[in-house]
Amino acid sequence: MGNAGRDRTSRVPRTAVAASPKAVRGGGAPKRRPVTPGSVRNHRPPKEAGQAEPLAVVRILTPRTPASGRGIPPSGHNGPRMPRLLNLARLVGIDPVKGLTTLGRLPRFFRQRSQFRTLCAAGGSVGTQPGSPAPAWREGKIYPCLTDDLDQSGTASGAYFHQDLYVAQKIFEAAPRRHLDVASRVDGFVAHVASFRRIEVLDIRPLSVSIPNVTFRQADLMRLPEDLRETADSVSCLHALEHFGLGRYGDPLDAEGHLKGFESLAAMVEPGGRLYLSMPIGPQRYEFNAHRVFAIATPLAMAKPQFDLEHFSFVDDRGDMHRDVPITEELLRTNANCVWGCGIYVFRKRR
Repeated sequence: MGNAGRDRTSRVPRTAVAASPKAVRGGGAPKRRPVTPGSVRNHRPPKEAGQAEPLAVVRILTPRTPASGRGIPPSGHNGPRMPRLLNLARLVGIDPVKGLTTLGRLPRFFRQRSQFRTLCAAGGSVGTQPGSPAPAWREGKIYPCLTDDLDQSGTASGAYFHQDLYVAQKIFEAAPRRHLDVASRVDGFVAHVASFRRIEVLDIRPLSVSIPNVTFRQADLMRLPEDLRETADSVSCLHALEHFGLGRYGDPLDAEGHLKGFESLAAMVEPGGRLYLSMPIGPQRYEFNAHRVFAIATPLAMAKPQFDLEHFSFVDDRGDMHRDVPITEELLRTNANCVWGCGIYVFRKRR
Protein backbone atom coordinates (compact mmCIF):
# COMPACT_ATOMS: atom_id res chain seq x y z
CA MET A 1 0.00 0.00 0.00
CA GLY A 2 1.22 3.51 -0.76
CA ASN A 3 1.86 6.36 1.63
CA ALA A 4 -1.76 7.51 1.43
CA GLY A 5 -2.89 4.21 2.93
CA ARG A 6 -0.39 4.47 5.79
CA ASP A 7 -1.41 8.04 6.57
CA ARG A 8 -5.05 7.08 6.86
CA THR A 9 -4.28 4.34 9.37
CA SER A 10 -1.59 6.10 11.37
CA ARG A 11 -3.83 6.32 14.41
CA VAL A 12 -4.35 2.52 14.41
CA PRO A 13 -1.74 0.46 16.32
CA ARG A 14 0.41 -1.81 14.22
CA THR A 15 -0.69 -4.80 16.30
CA ALA A 16 -4.18 -5.49 17.56
CA VAL A 17 -5.15 -8.14 20.10
CA ALA A 18 -7.49 -10.87 18.92
CA ALA A 19 -8.42 -13.69 21.23
CA SER A 20 -7.88 -17.21 19.90
CA PRO A 21 -10.82 -19.58 20.62
CA LYS A 22 -8.38 -22.24 21.88
CA ALA A 23 -6.81 -19.77 24.27
CA VAL A 24 -10.21 -18.75 25.64
CA ARG A 25 -11.30 -22.35 26.22
CA GLY A 26 -7.97 -23.24 27.78
CA GLY A 27 -7.91 -20.21 30.03
CA GLY A 28 -4.51 -19.13 28.77
CA ALA A 29 -3.45 -15.67 27.70
CA PRO A 30 -4.91 -14.62 24.39
CA LYS A 31 -2.56 -14.94 21.49
CA ARG A 32 -1.61 -11.83 19.59
CA ARG A 33 -1.65 -11.74 15.83
CA PRO A 34 -0.64 -8.80 13.67
CA VAL A 35 -3.29 -6.83 11.87
CA THR A 36 -2.12 -5.13 8.72
CA PRO A 37 -3.94 -2.50 6.69
CA GLY A 38 -5.99 -4.17 3.98
CA SER A 39 -6.05 -7.59 5.71
CA VAL A 40 -8.99 -6.74 7.99
CA ARG A 41 -11.84 -4.34 7.32
CA ASN A 42 -13.37 -4.31 10.83
CA HIS A 43 -11.67 -5.23 14.08
CA ARG A 44 -13.29 -5.11 17.51
CA PRO A 45 -10.73 -4.96 20.34
CA PRO A 46 -11.21 -7.59 23.08
CA LYS A 47 -13.02 -6.56 26.24
CA GLU A 48 -10.98 -6.61 29.42
CA ALA A 49 -12.53 -7.98 32.64
CA GLY A 50 -15.09 -5.52 33.98
CA GLN A 51 -14.71 -3.25 30.96
CA ALA A 52 -17.80 -1.95 29.20
CA GLU A 53 -18.51 -2.95 25.63
CA PRO A 54 -16.47 -0.68 23.35
CA LEU A 55 -18.56 2.01 21.70
CA ALA A 56 -16.72 2.09 18.41
CA VAL A 57 -15.18 -0.35 16.01
CA VAL A 58 -11.65 0.32 14.87
CA ARG A 59 -11.73 0.43 11.06
CA ILE A 60 -8.62 -0.23 9.05
CA LEU A 61 -9.05 1.56 5.76
CA THR A 62 -7.74 0.83 2.32
CA PRO A 63 -8.17 2.99 -0.77
CA ARG A 64 -11.26 2.30 -2.81
CA THR A 65 -11.51 2.27 -6.56
CA PRO A 66 -12.21 5.81 -7.80
CA ALA A 67 -15.17 6.38 -10.08
CA SER A 68 -13.70 6.32 -13.56
CA GLY A 69 -16.70 5.86 -15.79
CA ARG A 70 -15.41 2.40 -16.73
CA GLY A 71 -15.56 -1.06 -15.24
CA ILE A 72 -11.76 -1.42 -15.19
CA PRO A 73 -9.87 0.52 -12.50
CA PRO A 74 -7.14 2.92 -13.65
CA SER A 75 -3.64 1.55 -13.97
CA GLY A 76 -1.58 1.46 -10.81
CA HIS A 77 -4.58 1.26 -8.49
CA ASN A 78 -3.90 -0.69 -5.32
CA GLY A 79 -7.48 -1.09 -4.13
CA PRO A 80 -9.16 -3.94 -2.24
CA ARG A 81 -9.06 -7.44 -3.64
CA MET A 82 -12.83 -7.84 -4.11
CA PRO A 83 -13.28 -4.93 -6.57
CA ARG A 84 -10.28 -6.26 -8.49
CA LEU A 85 -11.90 -9.71 -8.73
CA LEU A 86 -15.19 -8.14 -9.83
CA ASN A 87 -13.42 -6.18 -12.53
CA LEU A 88 -11.57 -9.28 -13.74
CA ALA A 89 -14.91 -11.10 -13.98
CA ARG A 90 -16.38 -8.21 -15.98
CA LEU A 91 -13.40 -8.34 -18.36
CA VAL A 92 -14.57 -11.79 -19.48
CA GLY A 93 -18.22 -10.76 -19.67
CA ILE A 94 -19.37 -11.88 -16.21
CA ASP A 95 -21.00 -9.37 -13.85
CA PRO A 96 -21.70 -11.13 -10.52
CA VAL A 97 -23.50 -8.12 -9.02
CA LYS A 98 -25.86 -7.82 -11.98
CA GLY A 99 -26.38 -11.58 -11.95
CA LEU A 100 -27.44 -11.62 -8.32
CA THR A 101 -29.75 -8.65 -8.87
CA THR A 102 -31.35 -10.40 -11.82
CA LEU A 103 -31.90 -13.63 -9.89
CA GLY A 104 -33.55 -11.68 -7.09
CA ARG A 105 -36.11 -10.32 -9.55
CA LEU A 106 -37.27 -13.71 -10.84
CA PRO A 107 -40.06 -14.22 -8.23
CA ARG A 108 -41.59 -10.88 -9.26
CA PHE A 109 -41.46 -11.92 -12.92
CA PHE A 110 -43.28 -15.22 -12.39
CA ARG A 111 -45.82 -13.59 -10.07
CA GLN A 112 -46.67 -10.93 -12.65
CA ARG A 113 -46.77 -13.51 -15.47
CA SER A 114 -49.35 -15.52 -13.54
CA GLN A 115 -51.43 -12.38 -12.92
CA PHE A 116 -51.29 -11.38 -16.60
CA ARG A 117 -52.34 -14.83 -17.79
CA THR A 118 -55.31 -14.62 -15.45
CA LEU A 119 -56.28 -11.26 -16.97
CA CYS A 120 -56.02 -12.70 -20.48
CA ALA A 121 -58.15 -15.71 -19.57
CA ALA A 122 -60.80 -13.34 -18.20
CA GLY A 123 -61.12 -11.65 -21.59
CA GLY A 124 -58.85 -8.72 -21.00
CA SER A 125 -56.77 -9.39 -24.13
CA VAL A 126 -57.73 -8.18 -27.62
CA GLY A 127 -58.84 -11.04 -29.82
CA THR A 128 -60.15 -13.28 -27.03
CA GLN A 129 -63.66 -11.82 -27.07
CA PRO A 130 -66.30 -13.84 -28.96
CA GLY A 131 -66.76 -12.58 -32.49
CA SER A 132 -63.56 -10.52 -32.53
CA PRO A 133 -62.10 -10.27 -36.06
CA ALA A 134 -58.54 -10.20 -34.65
CA PRO A 135 -56.71 -13.49 -34.04
CA ALA A 136 -56.57 -14.71 -30.47
CA TRP A 137 -53.48 -13.93 -28.44
CA ARG A 138 -51.45 -16.94 -27.43
CA GLU A 139 -48.44 -17.05 -25.17
CA GLY A 140 -45.13 -17.53 -26.97
CA LYS A 141 -41.78 -18.18 -25.36
CA ILE A 142 -41.09 -16.30 -22.16
CA TYR A 143 -38.72 -13.36 -22.55
CA PRO A 144 -37.76 -12.14 -19.04
CA CYS A 145 -36.80 -8.46 -18.80
CA LEU A 146 -36.05 -8.27 -15.11
CA THR A 147 -34.41 -4.93 -14.33
CA ASP A 148 -35.70 -2.46 -16.94
CA ASP A 149 -38.05 -0.86 -14.41
CA LEU A 150 -35.03 0.07 -12.30
CA ASP A 151 -33.42 2.06 -15.14
CA GLN A 152 -34.03 5.63 -16.22
CA SER A 153 -35.99 6.33 -19.40
CA GLY A 154 -32.77 6.52 -21.43
CA THR A 155 -29.02 7.06 -21.30
CA ALA A 156 -28.09 10.74 -21.51
CA SER A 157 -24.59 10.72 -20.08
CA GLY A 158 -21.14 9.41 -20.82
CA ALA A 159 -18.44 10.30 -23.30
CA TYR A 160 -20.00 8.87 -26.44
CA PHE A 161 -23.44 10.37 -25.88
CA HIS A 162 -22.11 13.87 -25.25
CA GLN A 163 -19.33 13.96 -27.84
CA ASP A 164 -21.50 12.57 -30.64
CA LEU A 165 -24.28 15.07 -30.01
CA TYR A 166 -21.97 18.04 -29.43
CA VAL A 167 -19.81 17.58 -32.53
CA ALA A 168 -22.82 16.79 -34.74
CA GLN A 169 -24.39 20.07 -33.59
CA LYS A 170 -21.16 21.94 -34.38
CA ILE A 171 -21.06 20.48 -37.89
CA PHE A 172 -24.71 21.37 -38.47
CA GLU A 173 -23.98 24.97 -37.47
CA ALA A 174 -20.82 25.20 -39.60
CA ALA A 175 -22.43 23.60 -42.71
CA PRO A 176 -19.09 22.57 -44.30
CA ARG A 177 -18.71 21.80 -48.00
CA ARG A 178 -17.22 18.33 -47.40
CA HIS A 179 -17.00 16.41 -44.14
CA LEU A 180 -14.66 13.44 -43.68
CA ASP A 181 -14.76 11.24 -40.58
CA VAL A 182 -12.10 8.84 -39.38
CA ALA A 183 -13.20 5.78 -37.37
CA SER A 184 -15.90 7.40 -35.23
CA ARG A 185 -18.94 5.37 -34.14
CA VAL A 186 -21.19 4.55 -37.08
CA ASP A 187 -24.15 3.85 -34.77
CA GLY A 188 -23.62 7.13 -32.93
CA PHE A 189 -21.88 10.19 -34.37
CA VAL A 190 -21.97 9.10 -38.03
CA ALA A 191 -25.69 8.36 -37.82
CA HIS A 192 -26.31 11.78 -36.21
CA VAL A 193 -24.54 13.60 -39.04
CA ALA A 194 -26.05 11.42 -41.78
CA SER A 195 -29.52 12.48 -40.63
CA PHE A 196 -28.97 15.99 -42.03
CA ARG A 197 -26.07 15.84 -44.53
CA ARG A 198 -23.65 13.62 -46.44
CA ILE A 199 -20.63 12.24 -44.56
CA GLU A 200 -17.64 10.26 -45.81
CA VAL A 201 -16.22 7.68 -43.41
CA LEU A 202 -12.77 6.08 -43.37
CA ASP A 203 -11.84 3.13 -41.16
CA ILE A 204 -9.22 0.37 -41.14
CA ARG A 205 -12.02 -2.18 -40.73
CA PRO A 206 -14.56 -2.96 -43.46
CA LEU A 207 -18.19 -1.85 -43.38
CA SER A 208 -20.43 -4.34 -45.16
CA VAL A 209 -23.71 -2.41 -45.14
CA SER A 210 -24.88 0.50 -47.26
CA ILE A 211 -26.20 3.51 -45.31
CA PRO A 212 -28.04 6.47 -46.85
CA ASN A 213 -25.92 9.66 -46.82
CA VAL A 214 -22.80 7.69 -45.80
CA THR A 215 -19.90 6.96 -48.16
CA PHE A 216 -17.38 4.46 -46.80
CA ARG A 217 -13.74 3.83 -47.69
CA GLN A 218 -11.41 1.34 -45.99
CA ALA A 219 -7.99 2.84 -45.28
CA ASP A 220 -5.16 2.81 -42.73
CA LEU A 221 -4.94 6.43 -41.57
CA MET A 222 -1.43 5.97 -40.20
CA ARG A 223 -0.51 6.00 -43.92
CA LEU A 224 -2.65 8.68 -45.54
CA PRO A 225 -3.64 8.10 -49.19
CA GLU A 226 -2.28 10.97 -51.27
CA ASP A 227 -5.66 11.78 -52.82
CA LEU A 228 -7.01 12.82 -49.40
CA ARG A 229 -4.53 15.62 -48.69
CA GLU A 230 -6.21 18.98 -48.05
CA THR A 231 -9.48 17.80 -49.58
CA ALA A 232 -11.99 18.64 -46.83
CA ASP A 233 -12.93 21.76 -44.89
CA SER A 234 -14.24 19.60 -42.02
CA VAL A 235 -12.68 16.44 -40.52
CA SER A 236 -13.60 14.49 -37.39
CA CYS A 237 -12.03 11.67 -35.39
CA LEU A 238 -13.91 10.91 -32.17
CA HIS A 239 -12.59 8.49 -29.56
CA ALA A 240 -10.46 6.71 -32.16
CA LEU A 241 -6.96 8.20 -32.27
CA GLU A 242 -6.11 6.57 -28.93
CA HIS A 243 -6.24 3.14 -30.61
CA PHE A 244 -3.87 3.80 -33.50
CA GLY A 245 -0.84 1.48 -33.46
CA LEU A 246 -2.00 -0.81 -30.63
CA GLY A 247 -3.13 -3.62 -32.93
CA ARG A 248 -6.60 -3.86 -31.39
CA TYR A 249 -8.43 -3.33 -34.67
CA GLY A 250 -5.99 -5.13 -36.95
CA ASP A 251 -3.69 -2.13 -37.41
CA PRO A 252 0.09 -2.67 -37.34
CA LEU A 253 1.85 -2.12 -34.01
CA ASP A 254 3.40 1.33 -33.84
CA ALA A 255 4.43 3.18 -30.68
CA GLU A 256 3.95 6.45 -32.57
CA GLY A 257 0.65 5.46 -34.12
CA HIS A 258 -1.23 8.35 -32.50
CA LEU A 259 1.30 10.85 -33.87
CA LYS A 260 1.14 9.42 -37.38
CA GLY A 261 -2.63 9.35 -37.17
CA PHE A 262 -2.76 12.99 -36.14
CA GLU A 263 -0.41 13.94 -38.98
CA SER A 264 -2.84 12.29 -41.40
CA LEU A 265 -5.82 14.08 -39.89
CA ALA A 266 -4.04 17.42 -40.09
CA ALA A 267 -3.05 16.80 -43.71
CA MET A 268 -6.67 16.09 -44.69
CA VAL A 269 -7.88 19.51 -43.50
CA GLU A 270 -7.80 22.44 -45.91
CA PRO A 271 -6.37 25.75 -44.67
CA GLY A 272 -9.18 27.48 -42.79
CA GLY A 273 -10.93 24.16 -42.17
CA ARG A 274 -11.84 22.55 -38.85
CA LEU A 275 -10.68 19.40 -37.10
CA TYR A 276 -12.99 17.86 -34.47
CA LEU A 277 -11.00 15.55 -32.20
CA SER A 278 -11.78 13.63 -29.03
CA MET A 279 -9.95 11.10 -26.89
CA PRO A 280 -9.70 9.81 -23.30
CA ILE A 281 -8.09 12.30 -20.90
CA GLY A 282 -6.41 11.82 -17.54
CA PRO A 283 -2.92 10.96 -16.28
CA GLN A 284 -1.10 10.13 -19.50
CA ARG A 285 -0.60 6.40 -20.04
CA TYR A 286 -1.33 3.50 -22.40
CA GLU A 287 -3.31 0.43 -21.43
CA PHE A 288 -2.34 -2.22 -23.95
CA ASN A 289 -4.01 -3.15 -26.18
CA ALA A 290 -7.16 -1.16 -25.47
CA HIS A 291 -6.21 2.51 -25.71
CA ARG A 292 -4.05 5.45 -24.72
CA VAL A 293 -5.16 8.09 -22.23
CA PHE A 294 -3.90 11.60 -23.04
CA ALA A 295 -3.01 14.49 -20.80
CA ILE A 296 -5.10 17.49 -21.86
CA ALA A 297 -1.94 19.30 -22.93
CA THR A 298 -0.78 16.60 -25.36
CA PRO A 299 -3.29 17.17 -28.21
CA LEU A 300 -2.75 20.94 -27.81
CA ALA A 301 0.98 20.44 -28.36
CA MET A 302 0.37 18.12 -31.33
CA ALA A 303 -1.92 20.66 -33.01
CA LYS A 304 -0.01 23.86 -32.16
CA PRO A 305 2.23 24.01 -35.28
CA GLN A 306 -0.77 24.13 -37.67
CA PHE A 307 -3.97 24.81 -35.71
CA ASP A 308 -5.59 27.26 -33.34
CA LEU A 309 -7.95 25.97 -30.65
CA GLU A 310 -11.52 27.25 -31.05
CA HIS A 311 -13.29 25.24 -28.35
CA PHE A 312 -12.42 22.76 -25.62
CA SER A 313 -15.05 20.73 -23.79
CA PHE A 314 -14.77 17.61 -21.68
CA VAL A 315 -16.81 14.83 -20.13
CA ASP A 316 -15.76 14.09 -16.56
CA ASP A 317 -15.43 10.72 -14.84
CA ARG A 318 -19.09 10.83 -13.78
CA GLY A 319 -20.19 11.20 -17.40
CA ASP A 320 -21.21 14.88 -17.13
CA MET A 321 -20.47 17.33 -19.96
CA HIS A 322 -18.58 20.62 -19.45
CA ARG A 323 -18.92 22.77 -22.58
CA ASP A 324 -16.50 25.39 -23.88
CA VAL A 325 -14.12 25.39 -20.92
CA PRO A 326 -11.20 27.85 -20.93
CA ILE A 327 -7.71 26.34 -20.94
CA THR A 328 -5.97 27.30 -17.70
CA GLU A 329 -2.77 26.21 -15.96
CA GLU A 330 -4.89 24.52 -13.30
CA LEU A 331 -6.85 22.57 -15.92
CA LEU A 332 -3.65 21.38 -17.58
CA ARG A 333 -2.03 20.51 -14.26
CA THR A 334 -4.98 18.45 -12.96
CA ASN A 335 -6.33 17.16 -16.27
CA ALA A 336 -9.71 18.48 -15.10
CA ASN A 337 -9.48 16.00 -12.19
CA CYS A 338 -10.19 13.18 -14.62
CA VAL A 339 -8.83 9.65 -14.47
CA TRP A 340 -10.87 8.47 -17.46
CA GLY A 341 -12.58 11.48 -18.98
CA CYS A 342 -13.09 12.56 -22.57
CA GLY A 343 -11.54 15.69 -24.06
CA ILE A 344 -13.28 17.25 -27.08
CA TYR A 345 -11.21 19.69 -29.15
CA VAL A 346 -12.31 21.90 -32.05
CA PHE A 347 -9.26 23.14 -33.98
CA ARG A 348 -9.12 25.63 -36.89
CA LYS A 349 -6.28 25.21 -39.38
CA ARG A 350 -4.32 28.37 -40.02
CA ARG A 351 -4.31 29.73 -43.60
